[in-house]
Amino acid sequence: MLKRDRELLARVAQVHRATGDITLELLALEIDDKAYSLGLRQIGQAFGQLATELVARAEELNASTADTPVVLELGEPNAEGAV
Repeated sequence: MLKRDRELLARVAQVHRATGDITLELLALEIDDKAYSLGLRQIGQAFGQLATELVARAEELNASTADTPVVLELGEPNAEGAV
């Protein structure tokens, strides 16, 4: 595995840990609290940036099938919308 791929996967783990911490903090806040919207923004931006990097790297690795969508089977969402 290339160093850049290790670093990318390490970022996946880092974002996962950080968003878990932020999520726990959000659970203790009221929806109308400014910190709540800030936390949602932080999670969204972290996942968005990471998604862009992962897709770009996948396209580099397999340029011939970059237009082929990949579907992950995550299961059905529960009543709260979580998978």
